[in-house]
Amino acid sequence: MFSYCQASAKLSVTFGQESWSFHFHKIQEIKDNYSKDLQGACKKLAHHKEAEEEQYKEEEKKISKKRIPKLSDEEWMQALKNNPAYKGINIEIEHSKCIAWFDNKGITVSRQRFLNWLNRADKPLKKGENYDTEQKNSPDAYSDIGRPVE
Repeated sequence: MFSYCQASAKLSVTFGQESWSFHFHKIQEIKDNYSKDLQGACKKLAHHKEAEEEQYKEEEKKISKKRIPKLSDEEWMQALKNNPAYKGINIEIEHSKCIAWFDNKGITVSRQRFLNWLNRADKPLKKGENYDTEQKNSPDAYSDIGRPVE
């Protein structure tokens, strides 16, 4: 009959009336080292996970600090009117068009949706900007009709 005691790394063998005991000190040492290594690895993994979470939280804080504080709707509309990118666009009329269009679709208008709307809005042309129309409407535009091509 074999019996093994894990605590002392001792193997006992009994055969009939004879009994033998073997002590495996090296096995106990290996087992202890393995347990310590395993515990250390678990602590390192836990520490690594905590470090990643801390780094993620720090990045979130940086992003939140960079965000522009929320403006009231009136201040935001005024900021759009002062923005040179939207020069020549009547912000109030475009906002009314946007609200009407989205209400028809059953969608609420967010600031991002309105910005997308403004970015697609046509800027009105000033007098003298439409070169093609002026060219076509001038009397000389059709003066060469009917003449042979040289």
